[in-house]
Amino acid sequence: MLGAYSKVSYSLVSASKMEFCLVALAAALTSLSLIYISYIFAWFAFSILFFALFRLQKGRQVFCSGFIFGAVSSTLLNFWMVPAVQYYAKGGILLGIACWWVSALILALVYGWQFVLFAKLQFASSSKYALVANAFLMASLWALVEWLRAEIFSGMPWLNYSIGVSQASNLFLLQPAAIGSVYLLSFMVILTAYLLAYVISKKQWKWLLVPFTIFLSYFLAGILMYRNVTESISNQQFSKIRTALVLASLPPETVWDENNGNALVHNLLNLNQEAVQTNPDLILWSETIIPWTYTPHDDFLKALAKTTSGKKITP
Repeated sequence: MLGAYSKVSYSLVSASKMEFCLVALAAALTSLSLIYISYIFAWFAFSILFFALFRLQKGRQVFCSGFIFGAVSSTLLNFWMVPAVQYYAKGGILLGIACWWVSALILALVYGWQFVLFAKLQFASSSKYALVANAFLMASLWALVEWLRAEIFSGMPWLNYSIGVSQASNLFLLQPAAIGSVYLLSFMVILTAYLLAYVISKKQWKWLLVPFTIFLSYFLAGILMYRNVTESISNQQFSKIRTALVLASLPPETVWDENNGNALVHNLLNLNQEAVQTNPDLILWSETIIPWTYTPHDDFLKALAKTTSGKKITP
């Protein structure tokens, strides 16, 4: 009796290890899909992820799978933190590693509890209606958690990435974002991948038509939206806009501190003045040119506004 119990326990542990390896693989592919903006990697990643989840039933196993998914994906996506903190923020390698690990821990916990919540809410029935309901539940929950992460970690993009971004490499798959933002794209990826994983897991090949139809409808809708926008733009007359791009051209190792802060700001103001002299309609600043968190009433923005006062220029 004891020997039989040991064999069963060993087989369960071995099976869990295999599923956890699949989850780690899915996390790696998810990271690649975001790093290289690849929709193909994304579809494969989540099909593999849900295939593994279908084979994990216990709450602890479900939490561990989410923890592994979040930890692996965050570790791969945020590896840049160590050199960034060490060389650019002058914080030292230990601080960089600490930031890297903390971000991985946060996402691991988020995904762990997200998977547990789905396991608690999902329909236990094996009917086709329960399958469809669970697919919509998983997709809705995934998009909702992405939105919540974006709200909670609004100033920390390394904690609020969305899988919908992976669809940006395809003009047609990207179009529905005009209706439901990036979260609608995430919803469609998760919905289709969940159904595809179920078909493969249960070997219900006749159901393969369902995820294929959803994906095809999603793709065709993108084509129609793209054609509609293209035709609308081609039939309109647009006036030309003169722009000026301001680039500080500073080495990435440059540190903004009390010693050189004033000189750097003075340089930016001079560059802005040169841009104003070209009489543009719009002055564009690169994303990271201002290295501090500022408000609409920041003194630097007021200084920029003075140089464009009385002119039809938008800085």
